[in-house]
Amino acid sequence: MSTPATLAHDAAHRRPRHLPADLVSLLCAVTCALLLAYPLASLALAGLLLVNLPAGTSRATRLTLAVAASIAMSMIMGARPIDPDAPNDVDFYYAVYQSLAGGEIDSLFAFGGGIEVALPLLSLLWAMLLPALTPNGLMFCMALTSALLLVAWVEKTFYAERGWTDPALMGACILLLNLYFATQLSRQFLALVVLLYAFTAHGRARWLWLGLATSFHLTALPFYALYQLARRGPRGWITIVAVALLFRAFFWQLLAAFDIVPAAIAEKLAYYVDNLQEYTEADIASMRMIGLLGAVSLVALVACRFRPPAQVVPWLAVPWIAAVVHVLLLPIPLASLRTTLMVHSVAPGLIAYSMLRGRTGLAMVAVLNVMLLYKVATFATAENFANLRPMAAMLRSFLS
Repeated sequence: MSTPATLAHDAAHRRPRHLPADLVSLLCAVTCALLLAYPLASLALAGLLLVNLPAGTSRATRLTLAVAASIAMSMIMGARPIDPDAPNDVDFYYAVYQSLAGGEIDSLFAFGGGIEVALPLLSLLWAMLLPALTPNGLMFCMALTSALLLVAWVEKTFYAERGWTDPALMGACILLLNLYFATQLSRQFLALVVLLYAFTAHGRARWLWLGLATSFHLTALPFYALYQLARRGPRGWITIVAVALLFRAFFWQLLAAFDIVPAAIAEKLAYYVDNLQEYTEADIASMRMIGLLGAVSLVALVACRFRPPAQVVPWLAVPWIAAVVHVLLLPIPLASLRTTLMVHSVAPGLIAYSMLRGRTGLAMVAVLNVMLLYKVATFATAENFANLRPMAAMLRSFLS
């Protein structure tokens, strides 16, 4: 049940305008029908509705649109062309999937010195329940799992537990989710999504979620520590920057100890033994979203007349701290990308929405619609026009 305080919170940054229930139901039906034809069109309509429907929109409508958008975006990510001549983490994940499908259970322990078993277990589950998948089909499964886990976390944490009613939060979280990395840095991406549950859980459940996140990728442990530092305010933020400086200063000494570190850590360092360039194109590209979030923070400040509510201030700081850490770690290939992955790819929607809370109704609507247009335009203009294909063609590319 929504309390008066909750409704006042939502009304403060959403236009109090309602559409007839029959019209909303019709638009949801059209969204689902489009999903069965052209996923990109379904994604565009679902995003448009989530961002612009008023507070108080029903839970069924919100979840229908969220799931439709998640499936559409996952299909787009799964159907993207794979360059056979370029090194690709998907090839390794697919080899593990094929081994498990063939009954080689030892492949469950292929990652993280045998500790990171969660993704192989998921692969085994997909092999048991689904027809034989292609690499594209495996990418679709990894992307959809990530997206639905995020949707479930947002629904539980903000709508069920805190009583929020604004569908724009869900829209922002889905639209800005970068599922490309769910198909590339799959174990770490899934670990960070699961880590969100640990951030908001209470009691023993927090440690269970942290353990599950660690079983996807061991870096969940240091990221949880960084989250605890970030919660401490300016002192914690300064400490995070200092940690980044120390990591940059002593990383090469750690690499020199490659032969004596534990196997799980050695696996993480193996890439850097043969890749010593200062940064990669992915490191630079990931900076775009951090820059965009920085621009959103400035819009939020102007909209609030440079007097943001106290609960918004930490969110305004996030992109700037991430930018400093990103730049500091550029001399280490892929370190910038991986270290700030939560900010630029997993939770940018939550960060953008949280920065725009308060007396920023028109600013929020404008910013989120611009982001929606940017996302759809990016997909529509992708190389090879793979994102414009009908659903049937995408499905054919997923099955062997």
